[in-house]
Amino acid sequence: PSQIEAAILQIEGLTANYQIHVSRPKILDEIEVKVETSPEVFSDEMKKIEEFERRIARKIQSAIGISVDVTLVEPESLPRSEGKAIRVIDERNFD
Repeated sequence: PSQIEAAILQIEGLTANYQIHVSRPKILDEIEVKVETSPEVFSDEMKKIEEFERRIARKIQSAIGISVDVTLVEPESLPRSEGKAIRVIDERNFD
């Protein structure tokens, strides 16, 4: 998570609030990073947002060596917690 956070903090228009969702829909694990944007970025047109998501995904992949999907979410939409932030959500089912 610290490498992902470092990559996110280098990109203007993003906040430091993010979540990493790990899932396994088929054979391989998949990672989705949900990142809150600033209000100005979220109000941009969809085409710009999709390109911004791709740019962030490339930056994170460069930092950690694994491809990820990035989803930008509205400001203040990710849950807040008291104390240490919950950054990784493991949605894999090992049964």
